[in-house]
Amino acid sequence: MSGYSTYRRWQDIEARCAALGFRLANSKYGTRDGTDIVALYPKDDSLPCYTRDAELFCGTFSAVENFIFGCEKAQQYDML
Repeated sequence: MSGYSTYRRWQDIEARCAALGFRLANSKYGTRDGTDIVALYPKDDSLPCYTRDAELFCGTFSAVENFIFGCEKAQQYDML
C-alpha cells in the first residue's frame, strides 16, 4: 500500500499531540520554501490561549515530531 506508513506516522503523531493538548492540522500558510507544513493548535480549552485558532507551532512533519518529543521529555522532567 502506497503511503500507509505515512498515514500510520500521522496517526501516531496525532495521538501524541492529543495527549499533550494539541491538535494537528494543516497550516493556514500552506507551504514554506516549497515544502508542505503542518501546524499545532490548542485542543478545546486544554491549554491557556487567547485565541483558539492561533498556531502554536508550524513546520514540516519531522519538525512537529521533534517538537512533540521535546514537549513529552519536558513533561516527564517536570513530573520528577
